[in-house]
Amino acid sequence: MTLTLKKSSSDSQKNLSIKKKKIRLFIAGIGAVGGTLTKLIQELNHDLYDLRIIGVCNSSFTKWNPDVDAFLEDRKLSQGEPTDWNVIPDQLINQSDGNLVFVDATGSEVVAHQYQHLLTHGVHIATPSKRA
Repeated sequence: MTLTLKKSSSDSQKNLSIKKKKIRLFIAGIGAVGGTLTKLIQELNHDLYDLRIIGVCNSSFTKWNPDVDAFLEDRKLSQGEPTDWNVIPDQLINQSDGNLVFVDATGSEVVAHQYQHLLTHGVHIATPSKRA
């Protein structure tokens, strides 16, 4: 987060400018939990954070940089690419800048096995999964 103080024409008045911190999210599992989370993130307008969904997947398909509004209407990912857990972690790591969060809403042990690799490369993990 960047905080900038700017001097105005009158010394007695100062403007405060706050640059929002960008946080990018990849959501695995778009059922009840993941779908609701996606909707809440889309509706959120936070003063300090700019949350962006960079990808979503289910067990069959993955969609990168989805049009979230369109996705929320039908939740179909069939136009995406096949979900491949040998590829997804490396694609996320290549995009990681320390502000990337992997959200696992799947309950899948296959997905949970990706955590260590992602964490080692600076990707944060959030999950409601009991299998994690």
